[in-house]
Amino acid sequence: QTSLAYDTRDNVIFPTKGQYSSASVEHAAGYTGSQTEFTRALLRSRWYFPLFWKFVAKFNTTLGYIYSPDPAGVPIYERFLVGGIFTVRGFQRNSLGPSINVARVFSPESTLTSFVVGGNKELIFNAEIEFPILEQVGIKGVFFFDAGDAFNEDEAINPMELRTSVGFGIRWWSPVGPLRFEWGFPLDPLEGEDPLVFEF
Repeated sequence: QTSLAYDTRDNVIFPTKGQYSSASVEHAAGYTGSQTEFTRALLRSRWYFPLFWKFVAKFNTTLGYIYSPDPAGVPIYERFLVGGIFTVRGFQRNSLGPSINVARVFSPESTLTSFVVGGNKELIFNAEIEFPILEQVGIKGVFFFDAGDAFNEDEAINPMELRTSVGFGIRWWSPVGPLRFEWGFPLDPLEGEDPLVFEF
């Protein structure tokens, strides 16, 4: 894996201005000792802007692409799965992206259910406004808007088809490390999707 990064943040832990952008390429093949063959490219860019008082606006963009010359394609466990606290909040973890219908049980009479297999491309946007609640103990609040999805090999990335959500959360830089409590509400949820997703 090879990566490059550009960092102008004023603070690594609690940035209020600047940016952190990175590009990485990961290659796996038989001659590297891998049982699968693929090349994955990731671009990430995070921007921070001070607002009034101690409010900070944060923006993140992630673009990913993975390719495999294997006729079987990219293995499911290497594909992009979107949804959850680290990608698009308001949706269950790894619940967004291309899916297939599979049998619920091992029986010819079984009904079908949707199974997310992920995509070979992903596009994610995150926008946040973070503000202090109890600054002395490192507790902050956040409001967010997320948009993102994964796309299959035969699909083009379409920003107009991204799944979106809004929400709020509490963050605490505790003695045992950073903790996040976030409540996300999907915009225009589909049938079977939860109207509210809490994640810790």
